[in-house]
Amino acid sequence: MEALFGSKESVKVLDLKNKFYKKLPKLSKILNETMMTNKYFVRKPGETRAIYISIGLAVCVLAGIIGVITESIANGIGLGLCGIIVAVSSAFMVKRTSEGSMIREKILGFQNFLKVTEEDRLKFHNAPEKKPEMFEQFLAYAMVLGVEKQWAEQFKDIYTQPPDWYEGDGRPFTTAYFVSSLGGFDSSTRSAMATRPGGGAGSGSSGFSGGGFSGGGFGGGGGGSW
Repeated sequence: MEALFGSKESVKVLDLKNKFYKKLPKLSKILNETMMTNKYFVRKPGETRAIYISIGLAVCVLAGIIGVITESIANGIGLGLCGIIVAVSSAFMVKRTSEGSMIREKILGFQNFLKVTEEDRLKFHNAPEKKPEMFEQFLAYAMVLGVEKQWAEQFKDIYTQPPDWYEGDGRPFTTAYFVSSLGGFDSSTRSAMATRPGGGAGSGSSGFSGGGFSGGGFGGGGGGSW
């Protein structure tokens, strides 16, 4: 939050363009260090990926050399494909600790809780009562985990009038419309954060590739108790 707002109470999205991208590497480093401090991974995810990518590239270079020396395209292509496979597999070589695996399962379970139907929600032990405060409290988490539409659907009939904090464009307040608006804002904000001088967002537009718990990419997690 300090990196985003600094000493200001508010900031315009346009003010983030061509500026905020400089802070992304530092934020990514902090995120990786935090995960290592909490012992979620055996080695920093970025380092693990870099090692396998380097090995893959080295194998590809070696394949080219062998192909030239032996004058055999088949040998070069075969070894080169092995190098490519090693480099591509780097994304799957990040090893979590037992603590990291446990945290991941908890996140998956929470994600599952956010997206299940009301009927299935009753299966959770001590599930909190569905009310507007609950929708607002967990909405940010639902967005991070990529299940905000399902979360909004669960509360589509819960609001009899707009919340006190809501200022809209005159349209009737619905959770679906509100979440859709937030999604557009989220997209434009992320784009502005990653925009560099000279055009467009950089290759690291998210800035946080070191994670292992990326939102939206989970399969169905186990529910368990709340």
